[in-house]
Amino acid sequence: MELVRLETPEKAKSLLAKAIASIPKSERVWLAAAQREADKTMKIKILKRGLEFISNSSKIWKELVELVDENEAKALLYRAVECLPTDLELWLALAKLETYDKAKVILNQARTHLPQEIAVWVYAAKLEESYGKTKDEIVKMIGKSLKVLEKNRTIMKREDWLKEAMIAENSGNPFTCEAIIIGTIGLNLSEEEKEKAWLEDSENCEKNGFIQTARNIYMYMASYFKGRKSL
Repeated sequence: MELVRLETPEKAKSLLAKAIASIPKSERVWLAAAQREADKTMKIKILKRGLEFISNSSKIWKELVELVDENEAKALLYRAVECLPTDLELWLALAKLETYDKAKVILNQARTHLPQEIAVWVYAAKLEESYGKTKDEIVKMIGKSLKVLEKNRTIMKREDWLKEAMIAENSGNPFTCEAIIIGTIGLNLSEEEKEKAWLEDSENCEKNGFIQTARNIYMYMASYFKGRKSL
């Protein structure tokens, strides 16, 4: 790779061809060979050839999917999740390209392979909200996810869930945002810590422009600490 860096473009291509012949299971060499090509068709050809040697290369799959059209990307991603069933990004990328019904099947498969992954549940909630599920239904869904994640001994951090709530706000999923706050805002907090922590959370959200998330925290606090006029 150092010699390739120092050489002229044409000589570098020749060196990369020799490197591929010598170490065909090097992800780095295949990616470098593709990046050196100006022609998109040739890039795709090189990456596909690389996958014949290292089908479990997440980087090569993702690079390839970025270069092809939607239909081919979908076909590639079905193969990719077979080769890399624990790669979250590949599952979510595939779900985004599929119809509602097929996306639900894909997310169920993803949960089977990634039972401790919070993002799969959150994406599923966003999908259901986008297709007309009510707030109560989304709240139940997030509640169910918490039970399953706890059963699978997932270490659930309140901060991680709060980030997911903000992402849901940004992506236009207000029910998912509120459901996350309702289900997770009290995680790992003692009774004495709650008010201070929640006020800090809401103020930070507001300061960073996540108004809906901040509002949801205040609404939850107003319900939890009933009769507090300031809230």
